[in-house]
Amino acid sequence: MVVAATALILFFGFIIITYALAYQKRKNKYFKEKQVMESQFQAAILQTQIEIQEQTLKNVAQKFMITSARYSSWQS
Repeated sequence: MVVAATALILFFGFIIITYALAYQKRKNKYFKEKQVMESQFQAAILQTQIEIQEQTLKNVAQKFMITSARYSSWQS
C-alpha cells in the first residue's frame, strides 16, 4: 500500500513538473514572438516615417523649383 501511494505521489509530481515546464516553454515562446513582432512593427514605423520625410522633401523641393521658376520669369 505504501509503495502504491509513493508511486502515485511520484506520478502526480512528475505530471505537475512536466506541465510547469511545458507552460514555461510556451510562455517563453510567446514572449519571444511578441518581441519579434514589436521589433518588426517598430521597423515598419521607422520605414514609413522615412518614406513620409522623403516625400515631404520632394514636395518642398518641387514647390521651391516652381516658385523660383515663376520668380525668375517675373524678373525677366
